[in-house]
Amino acid sequence: MNFETVHYPESQAIGNSHWSLPYGVRLGTFQGDWVTAAERYRRWGTRQPWARQSRLRRKLVPEWVQQTGLWIWNRGRSSEVLPPAVAMRDQLGLPVNVLWHWWHGCAYDIGFPEYLPPREGTTSFQQAVTLAHKQGVRELIYMNQRCWGMSTNSWREEHAADYAVKGRNGRIRPEVYNVFTGKALASMCMGTPFWRNKYASIAETAYSQLGIDGIYMDQACTALPCYDPSHGHPLGSGSFWISGFRKLVRDVRRRCHGDHPIVLAGEGCGEAWMAELDLMLTLQVSRERYASLNDSWEVIPFFPAIYHRYAITFGSYSSLTMPPYDELWPAKSAPKTPLALLDRKYASQFYLEQARAFVWGHQPTLANMSPRLFKQRPNEMQYVMRIARVRHRAAKYLRDGQFLRPPKLICPERTSEFSRLSIYAGQRDRLTSRSKHHSLAIAGAWRAEDGVVGIALASISEEPVSCKLLLDRKYYRLPKRIRLFQIDETGRFPSPTSIEQDGTITVLLPPLTTWVIELAPDK
Repeated sequence: MNFETVHYPESQAIGNSHWSLPYGVRLGTFQGDWVTAAERYRRWGTRQPWARQSRLRRKLVPEWVQQTGLWIWNRGRSSEVLPPAVAMRDQLGLPVNVLWHWWHGCAYDIGFPEYLPPREGTTSFQQAVTLAHKQGVRELIYMNQRCWGMSTNSWREEHAADYAVKGRNGRIRPEVYNVFTGKALASMCMGTPFWRNKYASIAETAYSQLGIDGIYMDQACTALPCYDPSHGHPLGSGSFWISGFRKLVRDVRRRCHGDHPIVLAGEGCGEAWMAELDLMLTLQVSRERYASLNDSWEVIPFFPAIYHRYAITFGSYSSLTMPPYDELWPAKSAPKTPLALLDRKYASQFYLEQARAFVWGHQPTLANMSPRLFKQRPNEMQYVMRIARVRHRAAKYLRDGQFLRPPKLICPERTSEFSRLSIYAGQRDRLTSRSKHHSLAIAGAWRAEDGVVGIALASISEEPVSCKLLLDRKYYRLPKRIRLFQIDETGRFPSPTSIEQDGTITVLLPPLTTWVIELAPDK
């Protein structure tokens, strides 16, 4: 067995004949699995400043964010984003909010940061947002927090290259994401006041003039080394990046101080960002849509296992349609049928993505939602809404609880087709897919503040499934006498099943069922 730790010293310790690591590294062994590691790390990590100072722990996250029943992740003009969210809210009966991409006047992954004015015009955008607010829908708009398009006019006119991240050779490393144009973006250095002021001023205008509720700061949970000596920060890696990000966030929140606090979300999960961001986008629940076809990793909820009570996670590529295509991209690459329905052979993938988010405690998210899906894909849409309703009723576990080791679940398995399809993946080389072997149900376990344990259980089968849950009574600290309750989308009821002395619970899951089984002390 080998172990290696890598540290990038600030300024590369240039000119020093001796250098010492500024912190200790503790290496040990343990017996167990990833849950064992998460629980051990949690005992340490939740005592650290990033956890104690997290916005959720300090009760700084606005209530509407915490109460979100479902996120709709749509792209385009307001007519393509806000009315679908309102339609979902009417059907669901819970708060529905939007993650809004492609509202901006520039092409996605090409024209950043020339976001303003909105592509539909300022007046139309303002009116749509005002109406959505009256209908109970709020929005997070997309603004990448570190990229500038190298083909834009502003790149040349504002001499943005001077403030971009430089490599060891002193050059900018172009980043090309857009497979339809090949045009590059450059990462801007978070250590420069120029870039922080540029971003904060755009955020201020969007907040004050457009009336938006929050900003999704794409690529936020990353830090890059920079070797430009004119930026005034230590060369290479170091704490300057996260320090710069904190200054940026403080400036944005200072500027956006109207009748409602601005909400800031970021991509991915990172400890260093927990004190700055209100929620974090976690796309791993739908990893199969963007990972290599030869990818052999199985996703696990490691971050919520440690920090669920300290950070809100949301987001998913989970969609029932082909990805949208930006109207500002080349017309020759546009699909003949925008947002065409995916084949129903991928339904199991959709159910699994939504089920993962449910049992792992994420706020559920649906991408590319259209009201037509209520008729065209009724099973899948009912499943999403069922998950949101059960999560709402079982909030003491799935929203406010602490992650526990999931019970061992014995149930049938099968092999299904999974698509590899996201905004870029699978489009240039046509839709690709692979077979994946999976269980027909998944489970998670949560302990509420009052000590009661809830088992989140989700079927991903359109047929009834018989399952056995094997619970370690000692691990869950279960009393001798237990009453089982079943929380579904309609309420909380005494469960028709029971727990055996060895901790076994046998259940027959109806098709596409989502439950929380509550293990309450029998008083």
